[in-house]
Formats: sequence, C-alpha cells, structure tokens
Amino acid sequence: MIKKILSTIVLIISLLIISINSVTAQSNTLTITDEINDVAGEEETNLSHHPNIDIYQVICKQDGKDVTLSLKLAPGGIIQNSTAYGYAMGVVTTGGYAYTIAFGELLVGSNEWMVAATPLTGEGDDRELDCQVSGINTNTVTVSFDLLKTNEKCIFVSAMAYESLNYVDDLYFTDRFLTLGNLEIDAGGPYTGEKGKAINFKGTIEGGNASDYEWVWLIEETNTVLEGAETSYTFKIAGNYTGILYAYDLDGNFGMVDFTVDISSPGTSSGGNGGNGGGGTPGFEIITLIAAIAILISILRKK
Repeated sequence: MIKKILSTIVLIISLLIISINSVTAQSNTLTITDEINDVAGEEETNLSHHPNIDIYQVICKQDGKDVTLSLKLAPGGIIQNSTAYGYAMGVVTTGGYAYTIAFGELLVGSNEWMVAATPLTGEGDDRELDCQVSGINTNTVTVSFDLLKTNEKCIFVSAMAYESLNYVDDLYFTDRFLTLGNLEIDAGGPYTGEKGKAINFKGTIEGGNASDYEWVWLIEETNTVLEGAETSYTFKIAGNYTGILYAYDLDGNFGMVDFTVDISSPGTSSGGNGGNGGGGTPGFEIITLIAAIAILISILRKK
C-alpha cells in the first residue's frame, strides 16, 4: 500500500516539476524558391551550361528540436560528393544560434557534410552537431539534425553552391545571413515594472507594417518565448532581464534586435540581480508541491 501511495505522489511531483519547467516545442516550415539560370561568376558564361550549382529551392521543416533541410537544384542538376563542388545552407533560430550546414573543400575542408551551430551574439564557440544526409547524386539533398534548444524556432533559411570557385549561386546567404537580417526593427523599451504585474511589449518595423511579419520574443534568462508584435509577460522574480526580438516572413526577410527589462519588487525603485528569475515557479504550483511532500511525510509517520 505504501509503495502505491509513494508511486502516486512521486508521479504527481514529477508532473508538477515538468509543468513548472516546460517549454513549448516549436514547429515551422520555411520554403525559399530561387530563380533558374541565375548563376553568377567571375567570367562571362552561358549559365545553362552549369546546372550542377543552380539552386531552385530550399525547404526547412521543423518539428520540435528535429530539423530537416532540403536543398534542391534546378532540373538537370546533380548534387555530388566531389571536390569540384560545394554546397551550404544556413538557418537562423530564435534560440540565439545560426546553424551552418556545409559540404566541400572550401567550406568544410574535407569530403563530408558538416553541421555547426554558432552563437549569434559572438559569445561562445561553434559546436559541431551530428547529422544524417540522404539524396547524394540526385538533384535534392536532405540533411537532418537536432537543434540545441527545445524552444528554438527556425525563422530564416539560405543556401549557396559553387563549382571550382568560379561560379556561385547565392540564395540570400551573403547579403542577409551574415549581416543577421535585412529588416530594421525596434523592440521598444527599456521596459520597467514590478514583479507580479504584466509588462506590455511592442515591436515596430521601419518602413513596413508589423502585421505583415511574424514576431518572436525570447527572454534569455527564463528561456521564455512569446509571439506577436504586441504581447505581454508577467515576471515573478525581481531582476534585470535581457532578450532578443525577431521579425520574419516566409520570403526570406528577417531582423533581430536586443531588448532589456528591469523588474523591481513592490516598494523598490529598480530590479535586483535576477539571473534566473522571471517566469519563475508559480505560487500555486510550489504550494501544491509542498503540500504533496507534507502529505507524504504524514503518511510515513502514521505507518
């Protein structure tokens, strides 16, 4: 009997802990289509003679942490494991990472596919990730890998291909991926308020309509993701918080900008050092957790 009671209480406590620390898994699909016969090179060339590097489409499918990238060449193109050809795809996520998926001597330095995650802030080292590749010697190669964080959302994808360094087909890779976006957005703020009271966030975009874009707010200290150009969040612990606002559409446009939040306790003028605060354990859950433990102790004493 005691074992059953213990098992039940442990299950309840486990579910409470999961609910307290749960993060919403993201799902998303991005599709970017390129013009056919737009390959550029250092010399005058008949573009139709170089179908191997003419990108047609890049598709990024996300299901939680699982990401599958498909690079498709124009009709007649073949993606090969050859030192004469190189390919790369890039993905930007709301988790603060840029992922580079590459093959070729120029980009990787060896005859194999590689996935590397680079922090967008420049703080920290690149991390090489495991990946699965299929479709070599066809016109579509597919690379699958896992994101580093559960709540990351893919918001931008790009691609590049080259042949013997002479001819390059570049789909957003240089002018947008490396400059971290072509949209000029503003996160507002700095935001201030008291713990337990909602903070209203508002993002704006220069020369555009906010409703034409998807918006994602990442509060870094709490790993919280909010969506919408205008949204709100209630911090439960006083402190100083930082975040990144992203705006993007499905045509390959995106932008990002930092924001800060200063949360104080009632009766104080500014927030304290709340490194792991905001969105902390809700009062109801912690009370329930304590009650469950108290019940467990009471049962054990009676037995």
